[in-house]
Formats: sequence, structure tokens, C-alpha cells
Amino acid sequence: MRKQFVIFFIVVQTILALVHLFLYETWAYFWYPANAYPSAGVELALTILALSFPLTTLLSFISRDLASRLFYAISSTWIGFGSYAFYGAIGCWLVAASAALIGASPSRRLIAGIFLTSAFVATGYGVVNAAIPRVRLFHIKLNNLPANWRGRRIAVVSDLHLGPLRGRRFSARIVDMLNHLAPDAVLVPGDFFDGSTVGLIEMAAPWSNLRTTHGAYFAAGNHEQFRDDKPYLEALERAGIRVLRDECVSVAGLQIAGVQFRDTVHPAHYRNVLSEMEIDPTRSSILLSHSPSHLGIPANAGVSLQISGHTHGGQFWPYTWITKRIFGPYVHGLHSFGKTQVLTTYGAGTWGPPLRVGTTPELVLIEFE
Repeated sequence: MRKQFVIFFIVVQTILALVHLFLYETWAYFWYPANAYPSAGVELALTILALSFPLTTLLSFISRDLASRLFYAISSTWIGFGSYAFYGAIGCWLVAASAALIGASPSRRLIAGIFLTSAFVATGYGVVNAAIPRVRLFHIKLNNLPANWRGRRIAVVSDLHLGPLRGRRFSARIVDMLNHLAPDAVLVPGDFFDGSTVGLIEMAAPWSNLRTTHGAYFAAGNHEQFRDDKPYLEALERAGIRVLRDECVSVAGLQIAGVQFRDTVHPAHYRNVLSEMEIDPTRSSILLSHSPSHLGIPANAGVSLQISGHTHGGQFWPYTWITKRIFGPYVHGLHSFGKTQVLTTYGAGTWGPPLRVGTTPELVLIEFE
């Protein structure tokens, strides 16, 4: 595992270094006169920024003090800006090449200024948009739904990614929103935490103030299971959240099941896990499964409704387009797979860059018909 992490770290850092080198060369060509280059200060700043995100991510596994959280916020936001600046740099070269083909000579500074300003605007919008969770309402009809659940409501909140960027304050804000919605139960299909084990109990603590009739239920996502998931799950249980470890429980007659992310990766194993959970296909059931993948397996098991997160909808363009190619219609919203309904939420938080462009952070409210 450690070897894989080192390889992953080297690959990511190499990519970031190459991207920043490309940004530097583009900036030098389009903004400075011929044979002039940016100052040593600009070179140093870009070098530090190129190294910052992997290093501040590692730091987040050690500390949650104000300085480390501030450094992480700056570096992760820069990664988001750098993504748009990278596409803007490509745009600069394409415009310059097109102009050369038709014999035009527009101002190189003007070209760079337009694309750089666009990157700043997109990043600023993305940061603000990502900080404002919305509530999305779905009216859902389940076959054989117990009469006492008709007209009742369940809230879904996924992918909070509590960690170096969003902590106790964000957690408390989400709980306040949930209490205002007054659901009968709350379902959390994974990635409650971002990965760091620092401050888990503190960040989960506000959930002890959650007010519901039938409680809150959680199934682990990939970010809880990159390594030993025990600290994450214990923090959730301490806050009063019921952790479903490949099990199915009856909640006032409604089956609520939860499968851990690592048990959904391999289809044959996933099929066996669901079989052992003994979900009754003649009764209404809700399955918490972090990723909307291998949907034929829960459909064949007779699951009425699968609730997922994980995709973030790609979080910000152009990754929204890439993610949609991967998950198809199940990337977001309510859809059917055979007789099983699949509801995928964008999630409430963010991973990596705290940006959302083309998606919105959300809490989902289900009202049963």
C-alpha cells in the first residue's frame, strides 16, 4: 500500500510540475516582450504552487491547526484555478496560431489577459457556488411501501468530505439544514470524511444534535476505506449515526440496507454480499451503495431504490463531461435500472479543489407517495 502511494504521489507531482512549466512558458511568451522572462519571484511562486497541493495534503494527515488548513485551502483552490488556467493557456496558443494563419497579429497580452481573466472568474464563481448547498426534492413511489411511510420524508446527504477544508462548522451547518427539513430519517451513502483521521470525533460531533424520528444511517464510501476504516466508523457511531456494515435493518417496516464500498468493487463478491444480506424483494427496500456502479446486481437482488453519491457530477467543467461519459445517466438524479430506481446525488461537499462549475452542492429530500 505504501509503495502504491509513493508511486501515485510521484505521478501526480510530475503531472503538476509539467502543467506549471507549460503555464510558465505560456505566461512568459504572451505577457512579456521578446527575449524577456518573468522575474525570479514569479518562478519561485510557481515552483512552490506546483509542489503545494500534494504537500499540504500530506500535512492534513498530521495536523488540523489554522496554518495547515489555510495552506490546504490556498493550494486546493490554486489547483482549481490552475486547471482553468491550463485550458486558457491552450486557448492562447490556439488563438495565436489561428491569427498567424490568417496573417493577423493581435496583442499577445490581450489574448493572455482574456483567458487569464476567464480563469479567475470561473474559479471565483466555482468557489462561491460550492459553498452554498441547495435542497433538491424528489417525489418517489415504491412498490409495497408500508402505509406508515406514505407521505413521510427521508433526507440524503452524501460526500461531505469533512477534513482539512470543511470541518466542524460545515458539519454543524449541514445538521442545522437537516433539522430544518425535519425528515423522518437521514441516509448517508459514504465519504462523510475526506481521508485524514485528524479531528474525526470533533467533526462528527454536531450530528449528535440531529433530530429525526428514525435516526441516521451510513454506509462507507471509498474515502473511508483507503485504509483502516475503524477510526472513521467509530467517530460516526459516537455521534449517534448507525453504520451499516453490509447489513439490512428494518426501520418501521422499511428495509434500509448498506453495503461498504470495497465490497462493491468486484461483481462476483458484490453479488454474494447482497445475497447474504437477505433483502426481501417482496418488501420495499433502500440500498445505500456509494457508487452507482454494477447496477444490475442490486436490481437482480430486488432492491427497490439505490441511493448513491461518489460522482460529484464531475464537480466542475470539463470534468462534468468526463464523469457523465463514465456513469451515463446515473451520474446524477433519479433514474430507473430495470425495476430498481437509482438516485445519485452530487453531494454536499467537494474533494480537492473547492469548486463547482456545472454542478451544485446539495441535500436531497425524498417524499414518499
